[in-house]
This record gives sequence, structure tokens and C-alpha cells, in this order.
Amino acid sequence: MGDVASSVAKRAVTLADLPVETPVALLFWMGETVLGMILVAAYDEQDAEQAMAVRNRDGQVDAAYTSLFREFLTYMMESPSQITGCTHLLFMAKSIERAGDHATNVAENICYIVRIRLPSEEWAKGDLSIFTVVERQ
Repeated sequence: MGDVASSVAKRAVTLADLPVETPVALLFWMGETVLGMILVAAYDEQDAEQAMAVRNRDGQVDAAYTSLFREFLTYMMESPSQITGCTHLLFMAKSIERAGDHATNVAENICYIVRIRLPSEEWAKGDLSIFTVVERQ
């Protein structure tokens, strides 16, 4: 997760010098949500229920990433001057989404430690960006 955080920080420095006009509220929400997933006390407390809550929240982060992917692609198509900034924002969003995946893996390990088994239900992945197609209108 440290590598992912480093990537986000480096891109933030680069973005400070670029004119970016896209709304980034959802990106901030993703960051805050993933930070909360990472900081949850489930590991120290060996709390499987808290760990499952972290795991279940990852689907929301994935869905937010898919939404941002579409939004930033649309901005780039409508305003080519925004391509560089939006590309950096897309990489930041993907890094944050990956940090959420790592937090989810830790949560699953906590479940295993406490319950001596992995969660039986399938992990709901919400990152559908691979299937996203944005067409010019």
C-alpha cells in the first residue's frame, strides 16, 4: 500500500502545476473511504465483523472508480486540454482503488485468523471500468 500511496502523492505534486477543471469530489470520497478501510481497528482487535465490513465496502469503492473512469474519459473527449490532468487523476483513482483491494485482502486474512476459514460468500467486485466504452455524441 505504500507504493500505491507514493504514486498518488507524486501525481498530486504534478497536478499542482496543471490546469485541471474536472470535479474531483468522488475521488476525494474514494480516498477517505479507503483510508477508513485501512485504519479500521479490526486487526488489533481480531474482529471478524469489522473485517467483513471493510471487505463489503470495497464494492462501493470499485463502483466509484468505474464512475470516475467514465467521467474523466468524457472530460478528455470534450476538452483535449484536460487530457494530461485527467490521465493523472485516473491513475490516482486506480491507485486508490488498488489500496482498497489490499485493505480487503487484509480483512479476509483477519477473518481467516479469527474464524479459521475464509468468508464463504464471493467478494463483490464493482470495478467494471474494463467494460467501459464512452462514445462521442
